[in-house]
Amino acid sequence: MRLPQGITSGLKSTLAPTLKPQSPRETLGMNDTSNERPLPLTQMARELGVSVRWLRSEAERGALPHVKADRGLLFDKATVERLLVERAKREGVRRGI
Repeated sequence: MRLPQGITSGLKSTLAPTLKPQSPRETLGMNDTSNERPLPLTQMARELGVSVRWLRSEAERGALPHVKADRGLLFDKATVERLLVERAKREGVRRGI
C-alpha cells in the first residue's frame, strides 16, 4: 500500500535526525571565546604528567573528550583537567598520595 505524497514527506521530516553536527571545539567542550588551541596527545600528556599510552587509552575508551585529526588526537586542556578533577573527587582519590 502506498501512502499519499503529503504523508510520506511529513514522516520523513519527523523521523529525520535533528542533531546538529558539532564543531571540533564544541566536541572538546571549548567555548567560542576561548583563545586556547587544542593540544596534541604528547603535549597534553606532558602537561598532565601522565603517559601518552594512558591518555590515548582514556580517550579511546571515551573517558576524555578529544578530536581525531590528521596528525593524531587533540585535547582541550581545561576540559580534560576539569574532568579528571571531578573523577578524582568521585572516586575519592587525593592528589599527592
